[in-house]
Amino acid sequence: LSFFLRKAADPKLKDSRGRTALHMAASESNSHAIKLLINAGADVNARTSKETGMEAPIHLAMFAKDPVVCYLLELGASVDARNNAGETALHMAAWRGNFEATTVLLSYGAG
Repeated sequence: LSFFLRKAADPKLKDSRGRTALHMAASESNSHAIKLLINAGADVNARTSKETGMEAPIHLAMFAKDPVVCYLLELGASVDARNNAGETALHMAAWRGNFEATTVLLSYGAG
């Protein structure tokens, strides 16, 4: 990833579903890739396409085993970003029983 970013790969490039590399890194809890992408200019609040829920990377972090929620929030992710269904990351963390992520989100003022 760092090789491609050094060669001017666009960190904001989206696939057909509106996902960026940052969405993928967040869904895999890859904090190293997240840092590289943010430093290269990726949008921490980028949204997927309307057809795929208009989700931000913080929403996709809820699907990973070890969420990087705190890291995304430190990098400027919106704690109350809502997807097409009106759900925030807090809704998703609570629904999944993810106590750690729920606690982090609440400490950042999610509500």
